[in-house]
Amino acid sequence: MTYVFGTDSLGNKEDGTMMKLAQIAVFCWVTVVSSSLHSAETKEIAGKYHINRNPDNVLTITHVADNVYRLVAGDGSWEGIGTFDGKTYIGVWKYRDTVKDKQYLGMWGVHKAKLDAKGSLSVEARNMVQKHDFRLVWIKAD
Repeated sequence: MTYVFGTDSLGNKEDGTMMKLAQIAVFCWVTVVSSSLHSAETKEIAGKYHINRNPDNVLTITHVADNVYRLVAGDGSWEGIGTFDGKTYIGVWKYRDTVKDKQYLGMWGVHKAKLDAKGSLSVEARNMVQKHDFRLVWIKAD
């Protein structure tokens, strides 16, 4: 996987300042890039998805503006934001401060997902804190 977010050089300060700055920078990048990707042929990805085919593990994707989308886990433990060009979603995610399993506090990373013909998304992701890559599938639920 190749990521252009430039986060490997960021430190993890106790107060989270660098993390917040990185999130703001990525959001600004996503917003700028999304405006250049707008197309009349762009497919909509807003809706509910089952993470890894598990109907109890729901992801809601909401259209924010232009090609910008917000992701929220069904249990509220994590959220994300990114851009979608009609074929590929690229974005960032982070666990919320209210996550029940405190081992996930401060975890964040990036997603890159490809839309398939059935409307589901094959996802490659990276946890930027643990430097761990993983794969997911978001199956269209509605």
